[in-house]
Amino acid sequence: MGSWDELCILCGACPEGGPHDLLHPEGIDDYARQLADEIDPYNDDLFDTIRNALKYSIPQKTLLFRAEWLPNGMGSRQYCSDVCVALGYFGKDEGTVPRDRDGIPDGRNVQVRRVTDSSSGDFERVLQETVVQNEDVSAGDESAEEDEVSGEESFEASKLDLYSMCAVAHGSPNIWLHERCYHYMQSWIDWQSLPRFIALPSSGEELSFAGELYEIANSRKQTRDSDTTLLPCVDYDGIEATLEQWQDRFAPARRGTKYLARALHEGLQGKDLFPALLKDFRAWMFMRPDIWPKPLEAIDTTATTVFTTLPINPISAIPLIDTLPNELLLLILRELPLPSLLALSSTCRSLRALITEPSFMDCVLKEAILRGSLKWILPVSSYKDEVQSCYESLRLWHPAVSESCQSDGDLIDESDLNALLVSPQLPRIAFVRACWESDSMMNRKRLWGLVKQFEAVWRSYRLHGWEVDRFYPSAEILDTLQIVQ
Repeated sequence: MGSWDELCILCGACPEGGPHDLLHPEGIDDYARQLADEIDPYNDDLFDTIRNALKYSIPQKTLLFRAEWLPNGMGSRQYCSDVCVALGYFGKDEGTVPRDRDGIPDGRNVQVRRVTDSSSGDFERVLQETVVQNEDVSAGDESAEEDEVSGEESFEASKLDLYSMCAVAHGSPNIWLHERCYHYMQSWIDWQSLPRFIALPSSGEELSFAGELYEIANSRKQTRDSDTTLLPCVDYDGIEATLEQWQDRFAPARRGTKYLARALHEGLQGKDLFPALLKDFRAWMFMRPDIWPKPLEAIDTTATTVFTTLPINPISAIPLIDTLPNELLLLILRELPLPSLLALSSTCRSLRALITEPSFMDCVLKEAILRGSLKWILPVSSYKDEVQSCYESLRLWHPAVSESCQSDGDLIDESDLNALLVSPQLPRIAFVRACWESDSMMNRKRLWGLVKQFEAVWRSYRLHGWEVDRFYPSAEILDTLQIVQ
């Protein structure tokens, strides 16, 4: 088999970030015929039009080539950094889990490594952070502010040639995630709602986050897929179809021809069809999830949002939800996904009038972003770059807000961001609509949904324990492990 890719247990992308080609060059004719037949089997010209468009995707054989049709933020290293997080046990013998007995070690002493340079599900190097003392460069009449930052400690990462075996194909129980996915899972799981660990009270000491995740991945009745490493109990929305030994091509994830058919109907040809092809191939699942949308044109502060007239469902009585006080109704509506919210508004005229009233909808969206179904829009606070990027985007959504806020070089904290999010001057309806139309934000929403699936599995694990006991006490193998400080 040679080499192969294995996938992040959360997002389903390989360590390099996923596909960089549309489809295999040798399959262009067959694929063009398939697409043409799905759209209109009686249109003979359609095949040639689609085939000519697909030919633009043929990669050039040059080192580090990046296709011009790939949007910024998509494709291999554009999706993520080359750093992953590996969880498990790494022995002195080439980073393998000790195998001198039946079963696998439990999660009590799980190691966490920042790793890089992937190789068929394993990793060849470990990143080790060392503390660096910054020199005091302030002198003379320089500001007191500069004096305060002098002498601060920072961290410098160095690569160690240590092997970390994580490949399911090699039988390893160790798991890995993209570093971003690891932090998303830590941040987005609602730990307050999860029960305390009561199923396996063998030790009073709670397991770490990494230890619990390791046990969840290895105690399921249906074990991780031997090809992809993904968990059968999690719905990855078909991203696993893109793994064909290597995760090189977008085409296997395609569902339908909706966007391509629309683009062809509008008369587009050649490379102009690529945005539609990428949508049908669901390439947005490999778009980096931290690019907040910016307004495409100047914001009209006097404009009002007009909702499409929807047919009112024929019902015999006013729904009970319509009789609730607005304050209580707001708490309910903020938890609804946006499509469900609009669907609810079609149940009766009074709800339609209330929900689509711009000021009430603005309140619902504000609550949904801060505490409800749209919370995935918020940046993860541990990622300062995300906070900064989201802040800069929000500044552009209203000139009055932008002019009164900090400059690009200033350090942003959560209070600055929250001030923009709750500002009555922010056109939230337009902003949320732009998020819904953004490939980056839709992938962020997908990752949020995956984390929530893990949260449900986590709840079951804490309540009921292991589905299958495959573990022995990890304390018995501590002296065989390769420790990285």
